[in-house]
Amino acid sequence: MKKNCIIIAFLIAISELSSAQIMQDTIIRHEMLNEVVVTAKIPAVEVSPGKMSYMIDATITQRSGTIYDMLSSLPGVAISNEGDITLYGKGGATLLVDGKPTYLSGKDLVSMLKSMPASNSDKVDLVSQPSSKYDAAGNVGLIDIRTRKIKLRGYNVSIYANGNPGENNSGDIGTSMNIRNNKINFFSNYSYYHGINIIDMVINRPYNGYNVDMEEFSYRKRVQNSHFLRLGLDYDITEKTMWGLSLKGNYANQNERSKMTDIIYGSDYINHTSSFQHYVNQDLYATTYLNHKFNGDDREISGSADYYIYDTSRRQDISNEMSDPLHGNMNGTVNVYSAKADLRYRIKENWVISSGVKSAIVNLNNNAGYMRPYDNIWKYDGSLGSRFEYDENINALYFQSEHNIKSFQLALGVRLEDTHVKGKLSGNTVQPDSSFTTSYLSLFPNLGIQYNFKNGNSIQLTYGRRINRPNYGDLNPFTYRFNDFTADSGNTKLKQSYANNIELSFVHNNNWQIVAFFSHTADAIIKTCQIDDDGRLLAMPDNMANFTQTGIRAHIMSLSPVKWWNSNITFIGQYNYFKWREVNEEKENSRFTPIISFMNQFTISPTWSAEVNINYVGKVGAAQITMSPTNEINLGIQKKIFNGMGTISLFAKDILNGKKETAKANLYYGPISSRSDYKERMVGISLSLRFKKGTKAEEKSNKDEIEEMKRVNL
Repeated sequence: MKKNCIIIAFLIAISELSSAQIMQDTIIRHEMLNEVVVTAKIPAVEVSPGKMSYMIDATITQRSGTIYDMLSSLPGVAISNEGDITLYGKGGATLLVDGKPTYLSGKDLVSMLKSMPASNSDKVDLVSQPSSKYDAAGNVGLIDIRTRKIKLRGYNVSIYANGNPGENNSGDIGTSMNIRNNKINFFSNYSYYHGINIIDMVINRPYNGYNVDMEEFSYRKRVQNSHFLRLGLDYDITEKTMWGLSLKGNYANQNERSKMTDIIYGSDYINHTSSFQHYVNQDLYATTYLNHKFNGDDREISGSADYYIYDTSRRQDISNEMSDPLHGNMNGTVNVYSAKADLRYRIKENWVISSGVKSAIVNLNNNAGYMRPYDNIWKYDGSLGSRFEYDENINALYFQSEHNIKSFQLALGVRLEDTHVKGKLSGNTVQPDSSFTTSYLSLFPNLGIQYNFKNGNSIQLTYGRRINRPNYGDLNPFTYRFNDFTADSGNTKLKQSYANNIELSFVHNNNWQIVAFFSHTADAIIKTCQIDDDGRLLAMPDNMANFTQTGIRAHIMSLSPVKWWNSNITFIGQYNYFKWREVNEEKENSRFTPIISFMNQFTISPTWSAEVNINYVGKVGAAQITMSPTNEINLGIQKKIFNGMGTISLFAKDILNGKKETAKANLYYGPISSRSDYKERMVGISLSLRFKKGTKAEEKSNKDEIEEMKRVNL
């Protein structure tokens, strides 16, 4: 708490001493006409066929906290503390940052998202039906987080801080800078994050057969400190050619202390387990890109090359009353090399074609070793340690045609992806060495037909085929031990699953949208629960079920009952149906789930504004597991300070602590239930200051198009 107060007091002192001119807020558009300023505020949500865009700067609560907090508050998006991401009630969503895959999963992904402040982003796109120029990965679509890049000329600086005192004490401080002239644009972002996450969980389940029950009580406290740095340079070689370079790095240090109590009913067994875990994660993402426009703005070629390296090391110490202590060391690296080239060509005024190629190589190398004391000497436990190596190469070719015929728009695309996978697992005293090799060629067509009415309304029918490949964390076979009775493991036998998605949408004047959707996924990758012969509960992903989803989404944007009140309403009604085989028995789970989001913004005065956001998710069925309903209410109030130079906000998130989760599963071995309290309720303060020094110049007509191209995964 002291750290947060010092940060905020320091920033206020800087703002009072500074003589710099204010920088125009990126959510405000200004046009200079004879020294008269016309201001238009960008709406918080924009809707278009197949895509929902959320403007983070336009809200109070969403830009407070981390990227993890922000994503969790978006309608239709759910992300767990274990890194499972769902979009519109369906798992397998691909997460992008500035159009680039994150390549992370599980706790590594959560660590990255919690190290990036939400104020570093200015927009999030939820794309349910990506075109063929996007990677086919993600059977439900993609989530693209756009990080902030100041577009104003001259010298611009932004400073911000968020503080949340209390049990989940957290806060972040950061700055962004931009220097732009006629040919060069240099930009940078730096942020530091400190956060505490507390999780209480109770698990009831059978043990060692079918007639004995046990109960587990766990308490986990995670403390994370992280640094995020981004540097970039854009250079206009000519009026038609632009070259750029970008570097992004993240360093996260996390400690987790946990206590678990196991009670086996019908016996005298009560065991207390203590665990300490230390994580260090660091990554670097480097990319260079080139864009050239031919005569006119309807023909262009672009290309980029990327390198990504991720390194992680983990240390785990477990001690309990009933067995020997355990010490584990786990480390791993991920190296990714990718390159792509794209061509966009306008054949006629109403006909545009796009084509491109992409190649990506992924190398994964993970090691795990455990030690136990033997005769007071720590020795290697050969039954637990192992090494996992994984190589993946994906080569892709796509073609996209877009044709306008009067009021009709026709988009037809196809993407061909050739995948080669090779994995090797070094064995131990229990498990022998094993290896696997897989190669497959997949075709992903997509079709979009849109009719535009004369009154501005439109109707669209889309179809797309997608793939969900096992992520690297799910393939990693290492067993992560919580205690002697609970563990988490990967699965090297996972295979890819395919989904066919159909949507019919109607958009009215870009203010409201209704979407009817249908999706079928074969061999869906699902997190399963199993109980082994020793009574240990093992959570492991598997190609378990065929999954069908159908329903309707309705979005009403910029609804204004009165002049000072603006609302955005989202309603999703989805029906999930899972069918799978478990221990030679056919099982089903079906559930209708309502999802409701109510975003309200209030203009109190020219300098005061407020916000009330309400989210509700009904009971959700996901194969073996059925989740209880959750709710979230977020409040915020904001005041412009220092003559519009900055803003100060007070926010309260999950004020009713409604994000507690209760999960139930009826397994062949008996029923399992868990109750989790992630304690995400928080009250905090946010401060943002912006400065500008320099003159404003008109942007080139192609700048916005180039910016968008650099942000998407072409």
